Amino acid sequence: TTSDTRDARSSLYATDIGTRDERPVAVPPTHADRIFRIAPDHSVSVALASDSLQHPSGIVWDVRSRRFVVVSSGGSSIFSWRPGDAQPQRIGYNRGLMEGVAILPAGRMLVTSWRDSSLTIRDADRLTVIKGFPTPAYVSVDTRRNHVAVPVPLENRVDIWAIPPAAR
Repeated sequence: TTSDTRDARSSLYATDIGTRDERPVAVPPTHADRIFRIAPDHSVSVALASDSLQHPSGIVWDVRSRRFVVVSSGGSSIFSWRPGDAQPQRIGYNRGLMEGVAILPAGRMLVTSWRDSSLTIRDADRLTVIKGFPTPAYVSVDTRRNHVAVPVPLENRVDIWAIPPAAR
């Protein structure tokens, strides 16, 4: 699969979306908007803490660009970030309430969104939107068969789709 959260040094990275408080008096989420690094020796550290992450949910290592791509559930921004950078850089937008992200070998990006129950394939400036995924979660890509698996947890299923060919 191309959906990997490890950097070139084999550290594992995970996002912290935080918790949402549904009480009448709003209480800010605790420990949200962070990316954790789990080193090969299993030590855990905060690699990035930034409100600009907007409740990060999906993260994937982009081998070609040597950076992470991070999507947020609290906003519509797609970010790039390299370990050691003080802030993520906005590289695009999607419909919001994003969960999953994957990078295909040729550089196309797959992003899931709860906002419109979709999987978007981003190929430079061309967007292909596949709808019909209520509450789509993270994505996993089978590059050998050219398929994407999209978990739909609230319906207890996984949808598998053929990835459309790249734009020419």
